[in-house]
Amino acid sequence: MGLGGWVKKKAKQGYRATKRGARKVGSGAKTVGASALDATDTVLRAPGRALHDVPVVGRLADGIPSIRDPLAPVFEGVVATSLAKSKRMSVPGEYSDLVHRYIAVNGDDGAWLARGLKAKPRFHSGGWILKLQPDAEAMTLDNDVFVREGRLPLRRYVHELVHVGQYKVFGRTDFLTTYFGLSAVTIAYRWTRGKPTDKMRSSPHEKSAYGIDKRFCEWAKSQTTAAGTPVQCR
Repeated sequence: MGLGGWVKKKAKQGYRATKRGARKVGSGAKTVGASALDATDTVLRAPGRALHDVPVVGRLADGIPSIRDPLAPVFEGVVATSLAKSKRMSVPGEYSDLVHRYIAVNGDDGAWLARGLKAKPRFHSGGWILKLQPDAEAMTLDNDVFVREGRLPLRRYVHELVHVGQYKVFGRTDFLTTYFGLSAVTIAYRWTRGKPTDKMRSSPHEKSAYGIDKRFCEWAKSQTTAAGTPVQCR
């Protein structure tokens, strides 16, 4: 199933949820429910428009996640269709061992890395989402990390672990909106149409991840692997 088919499936689920929510609104529920169905398409087709500017949404949003957060069903679709076009990667066991050792001596950086490890992220080679980020070596979507051409050096592993940890703190939508500097509606609009979304040059999430992977590699210079060889962090 392509992304478009996935989104349509999610839209139908959202419509059913809307109908259920409408029954709880009280008088005029039928009218509210019908308006909400139209509002869903309106939101997805109006990049940059605030959700609360759309009539009815504010009254039903609390009970209908797909309307409250238009990026949620699109996010799930992007992950699912990217997984279909990727291959699961195995991560060298020494990577997590080194990260655990670093966490023990650097509490501040370690807090982010520990969150990432706890989430047990999955790494994949390929995935069509990388086509929207031509300059990116990898793209992290919550617990799934899509790596270009299966290249996963230690430093990249650490960098993406930080992003996984950031997702756990900020949540999917808040992470992405602050990462790209775009509204949730705009990101959903661009992803469903296969258009690129470039991160902000001053993205705080990237600054944090680059800072942590740099400090990790400086520390790693004095470390050895279980086999006694110097750690290569690049």
